[in-house]
Amino acid sequence: MGISAPRMNGEVLAEELDLRELLQTPGGFERYAAEKMSEFIQVERDYEGFVRDVIMVTEVSAEDLVRVDGEVFVTYSKDVDATASVIARNGETPTLIIKGDTVKVTFFPLTTPRLTMTQWDLDTQPYDLMKRTQEKAGQEIAKLEDGIFLKAVDSLLDKNVKQKATQPSAQVGKVGLLAIKKIFSRNNVAFSAYLMNPATYDDFLLWGENDLDEVSQKTVLETGQLPTIWGGIKMIVGLLVAEKYIYGLSPKEVLGRMPILRDITIDVNRIPETQDKEVLAFEYIGLFIHSHKAVARLEMGVTV
Repeated sequence: MGISAPRMNGEVLAEELDLRELLQTPGGFERYAAEKMSEFIQVERDYEGFVRDVIMVTEVSAEDLVRVDGEVFVTYSKDVDATASVIARNGETPTLIIKGDTVKVTFFPLTTPRLTMTQWDLDTQPYDLMKRTQEKAGQEIAKLEDGIFLKAVDSLLDKNVKQKATQPSAQVGKVGLLAIKKIFSRNNVAFSAYLMNPATYDDFLLWGENDLDEVSQKTVLETGQLPTIWGGIKMIVGLLVAEKYIYGLSPKEVLGRMPILRDITIDVNRIPETQDKEVLAFEYIGLFIHSHKAVARLEMGVTV
């Protein structure tokens, strides 16, 4: 959500009146943060990000955890004939698992930058301030999740060149898309979705009647969107995807898992000198890409 919608000066929403009343009560801000803010941030995260559309998310309980020498993890099965990718505990480095039939998935924190909310703004424009803060926190969490996913996928593709294809044109074309699909067909692996940058996705507006069936043409003309192609293959967009890349993904049941140890939690810090408040959102997650055969990538604009 790049910009917010305008409101007429003096226009007051019912939700704003409720929020003003809550914030005027002792501990009202902290109560709102604990009870409401996480929910709004989750909605914004799911709107802005793509990861939870493409990979299975599982809530983890204490009974699911394995503890060995101070390390806490969950265990998943692994395809013996494939390489898996797991994000390490530092939340940065993808680890490739080549041997064995199980994978240990550890947990790492994703934390947004602290967002400062001045007491003046809370007193004078609480609704707009809270709404924008929640949107920013959701956007930041979405970027973190999407970025971690792309790191895990790229680490697999860099070590498995047969999962990559190139094309000389810098625009989306049938030949390039088909090259991705063929990678899955050769491996006899189910193919579910294309993932690309929104600007790359816009190239489909250039496709004409010879490129799309009548139903797809009508959808593009009426909505500017092409949600599926070729019998139901999904078209998914993400701002962090480089414009020169298009990824191919298996169905989420095959692609991998994102175990959630703690979902979005809000931390509020009061600054004594000014009575301003700092807010951050954090979560503890793991990430595991099941097989290098579950992903592929096309690089556009490559000339020999």
